[in-house]
Amino acid sequence: MATLYSFFSRSIYKYKLISHNNRILIAVSGGIDSLVLTHLFKRLRNSSRYNIYIEAAHVRIPETRLDDTIIEKTKKYLEEWDVPFTILDGKIREGYEVGCYTCSKERRKRLITYYYQNKFNALAVGHNEDDYIETGLLNLIYHGNLLSLSIQEYMFNKTVNIIRPLIIVKKKWITSYAKENNIQINNFNCNYGEKSQRIWVRELIKNLSSHHRGFLTNLKNAIDKWNAQFQPGFIKYEYKGK
Repeated sequence: MATLYSFFSRSIYKYKLISHNNRILIAVSGGIDSLVLTHLFKRLRNSSRYNIYIEAAHVRIPETRLDDTIIEKTKKYLEEWDVPFTILDGKIREGYEVGCYTCSKERRKRLITYYYQNKFNALAVGHNEDDYIETGLLNLIYHGNLLSLSIQEYMFNKTVNIIRPLIIVKKKWITSYAKENNIQINNFNCNYGEKSQRIWVRELIKNLSSHHRGFLTNLKNAIDKWNAQFQPGFIKYEYKGK
């Protein structure tokens, strides 16, 4: 079977996520997914297929900031990979409750502002298949639909191109790739994240899967079918792993 890198590079080409001479901004959260994504883009940059510029950015919000040890380790990896790294300072507006929604909204705002200022062509984020399934179930529970994340999404009259190359990849394959390439990072447990709806729905999926081992597959198939019907440009994709 294909390695994660070969699958990643073919998916970039097949779905036309980027073009030659593009400037790619990679959102680095401090977790393993975004670091693996950066490493994959580093390999793609160093290949002869694309002539691209890549840069990583992390949004630092005081209430939910990463431990300094994680930041320093992230910086070290990016220096080794010759990837410029920028830390953007964010702030939750006064009067707003700190939580996953307000935090993610502020991060996206800062990243997109930086994206415009520096004339990037794509904003790459490290969502994986687990995120895709969790988002679909969250929308079913709270909004009555199965809408989920897409491998590519245009925003603001197509002036921002958001790409999620790892949305087709299970978390365990990302973890395996990280081990193979000596990418290690400490887990960061956000006090606000522990109370989030996503954590709750993740446990719900785990519990339901323990009662019926086909539940996860059935849930993903249902999300795929809904998105194929109602989400313009939806692409059905699958990665089996190495």
